[in-house]
Amino acid sequence: MGDEVARARKALAANDVDEALVLLWKALEPARLADDKAQLKEIAAVAARIPNGEGADLIAATGAEQLRPPENPPAAAPKRGLSMTPLLWVFVGLFVLVIVGEEVYRRAPHISFPDLKVHDAGAAPSHVTLRSDGLYLVPLARYPEEELVAVATGVVSAAGAVETRPALPLGPTTFDPSSGQFAAAEILRRLNEGYGFADDADALVVGVTSLAMRDDSGPVTVARSEDGRLVAISTSGLGDETRTRHELGRLLLEEIERAGLNVT
Repeated sequence: MGDEVARARKALAANDVDEALVLLWKALEPARLADDKAQLKEIAAVAARIPNGEGADLIAATGAEQLRPPENPPAAAPKRGLSMTPLLWVFVGLFVLVIVGEEVYRRAPHISFPDLKVHDAGAAPSHVTLRSDGLYLVPLARYPEEELVAVATGVVSAAGAVETRPALPLGPTTFDPSSGQFAAAEILRRLNEGYGFADDADALVVGVTSLAMRDDSGPVTVARSEDGRLVAISTSGLGDETRTRHELGRLLLEEIERAGLNVT
């Protein structure tokens, strides 16, 4: 148990957040069963260092909710002799926003395919009703969106239209500490919570994760909802980056065909 926390700390130092999260979840259940408050506090302390608040569920599960990433200190008061008029501050702020906005726009991915859309940056929606036909790709946890964009260009002709959606976090209920894998049924439930379909929408939602996934029968690569409109794919066992991209494209084509998307 202590070894898993130490390994999580090393993984976090190497910027491998997914590995750190898995290790901390594995360490959590034994610590809670043993009521090991010191271990729980250590788990929470490591989770508090995970960026973007992704360790918040872990911290809450330890019971140490008071451990949060430190807030930014209040800005120091401007030194005397450097005062500026409010109008000048506004001008400076607008100038900085223009420079930053130009840089963000320059770096943002711009896709030339008219039927392939990349979502605007922002938090994952609480619930969205999909009204347009096509394939919707959802990165699960920290799956790199640029990989989905690269694969999407190869399946857009089969799907008719492809759109990437904001990343969907995987909460504590999706993790099975006994196996160290994520529960396919819970991932599909999260997708169902996030997305619905208009009556006339011929759409398919596919969530993709690099984390290992299992159902009641054991490890799985693909899991589907009963109606087949929600799909979860794990790339954990697909191989290196090149093979993963190829196999993911193949799996998506199979799911498009299975769902019977109408190509216009």
